[in-house]
Amino acid sequence: MGYGFVGKHRKTDEESIFYEECMYAYQPVFKECFGREIAEFSGRVTKKKIEEFKIGLKKFKSDRNNNRDYRQSIGYLSNITYDKLCDRLSELLELMESKQVGYLIIC
Repeated sequence: MGYGFVGKHRKTDEESIFYEECMYAYQPVFKECFGREIAEFSGRVTKKKIEEFKIGLKKFKSDRNNNRDYRQSIGYLSNITYDKLCDRLSELLELMESKQVGYLIIC
């Protein structure tokens, strides 16, 4: 198990526009970079959330010490490399900024 990032256009939509997952090993890193538990970004996407997410993502990407690739286990479904996670979270941010993703579920 790990974090799941789901981006939908609206809360009521059946299909998601974005999905990614990562290891829970990133929990302390996310908390440090984003200033709170990453799951607290769940809900309707607002301008304020976008700005806070952008700032947190910039901090996350700027320090290679945030890399948790060494915590991966063979066969663990939530394995994702740090570089790929940075790319995917950047993609999520772009989708939020372009209003394609209007609702987030992070758990």
